[in-house]
Amino acid sequence: MAAAAGVSLANGDPATAAVIRPGFSWNPFQFGVACSPVDNVIWTKLAVEPLAPDGRGGMPRGDVPVDWVVSRNPDLSDIVASGTAYAIDSDGHTVHHSVSGLPADAELYYRFQYAGWQSTVGRLRTAPRAGEAAPDLKLAVTSCAHYAQGYFHVYRHIATHQVDAVLVVGDIVYTDSADVDVRTHVPAAQCRSLTQYRLRHSQYRLDPDEQAVRASAPLIAILDDHEVDNNWAASIPDKEADGGSIGWWSRRQNALRAFWEHLPFAPWKRPTKSVLDITAHLAWGDLATLHMLDTRQFRSDQNGDLRDKSNRYLLGPVQLQQLGQAYQGARWDILAQQVVMARWDVTPSGFWDSVANTDSWDGYRAEKIRVYEQWKQMDVRNPIVLTGDVHSAWANVLEHIGSAVGLELVTSSISSGGNGDKQMFGLDKLWLMNSHIKYHNAQRGWILMEVGYDDIRVSWRGTQIVTSPSPQPDLLFARCTIKDGVREFRDKWYDLRYSQEWE
Repeated sequence: MAAAAGVSLANGDPATAAVIRPGFSWNPFQFGVACSPVDNVIWTKLAVEPLAPDGRGGMPRGDVPVDWVVSRNPDLSDIVASGTAYAIDSDGHTVHHSVSGLPADAELYYRFQYAGWQSTVGRLRTAPRAGEAAPDLKLAVTSCAHYAQGYFHVYRHIATHQVDAVLVVGDIVYTDSADVDVRTHVPAAQCRSLTQYRLRHSQYRLDPDEQAVRASAPLIAILDDHEVDNNWAASIPDKEADGGSIGWWSRRQNALRAFWEHLPFAPWKRPTKSVLDITAHLAWGDLATLHMLDTRQFRSDQNGDLRDKSNRYLLGPVQLQQLGQAYQGARWDILAQQVVMARWDVTPSGFWDSVANTDSWDGYRAEKIRVYEQWKQMDVRNPIVLTGDVHSAWANVLEHIGSAVGLELVTSSISSGGNGDKQMFGLDKLWLMNSHIKYHNAQRGWILMEVGYDDIRVSWRGTQIVTSPSPQPDLLFARCTIKDGVREFRDKWYDLRYSQEWE
């Protein structure tokens, strides 16, 4: 197939300032690559001094033209598209290029090049066309990667599984934390300025394990709280944090800007007026629709005394309406979002309960009911909710008026919380006190989902040790199957914890 070459002026990423062509003494592609099947975006960032204190990566002023190529094979010998994009100075010399005209339902490979220097080769899996028959969909679900609290061994493991997409349901970076447990954050303080947020993201993007997972599969990311500020809610920052000299709205704008810059979002998604559109509704043929949701930017403030009030929002009316319109009759509707949707009536320790956990959907009960009622109204066949945030793995039955209405799969953290503990917060007893919770595990890890027309095969995977830099085993903790049309976990469970017996 002939290559389509050139700079796409309609793409939104032509040069915005003076074009420069600097010479480099070493490879400027030190941050690796990333891509997304949403708008088929390919991403990279140029730097020669990645953690330079001014946040500019040692780059001169000006926009740098970067060549790119997309091929059907890893050796890049069968080119399907190529052209030039720009590492934009005002975007921290990041490249966000949406490649048009790519074949649907294809496994492709891409690379960037500048002045003889080359990036690593990344893998892009494009989605089947909406409404058409599709092959099984293989997903990784991740959350909560805290650089200072552990190593990203789990990312390295995911890279070996060749998934179709990695869904990040929040906290891909911790910008509000100055904790030092295992590794030291840069800067060594909470982030407030754009320079500080850029440096923190840069530190994470330099991690070799994170680079491995980004090269191995497309990334679809949504943010939660720690990309901006712990437990923030729309116009309200963390109530317990020191405000600092930078006002909240400026800080929020800086955080959202750095988040967009350092992940594979389309150029037209560049945040404006302190708002970043992270939502997406990606059809995988007629098999599944992935709904990437935002429970931070438009929510009401946390308040346990008001949790039953009807005028409290987590998604907000506009987003909820858009979600309803995105239900198009797929076999599976998969809602990727940030905080636990199932109720937490009782916990053995009292650490988490319906009153204290006001940051989750239990603090916004009317909004949760609106989502459930929308499922019924739109005749959603199989609603599956994906969640992160709580540094532990769960399988929950979602209930409304005594009936099961959907299922929730909660992924543990990549490293947040350090080494996991199955006794954490009394999780070993939690299921005995909450019958809708069918599985729990506080080991560090991720979820592997293999989505077919008849069922979804779910595996909770991970590792026991994240505080050591030494390579760790890729363990299978538990697995189950979700059947089409069955809103409960009926299959036999294999709770393996530390065994690889069922590999």
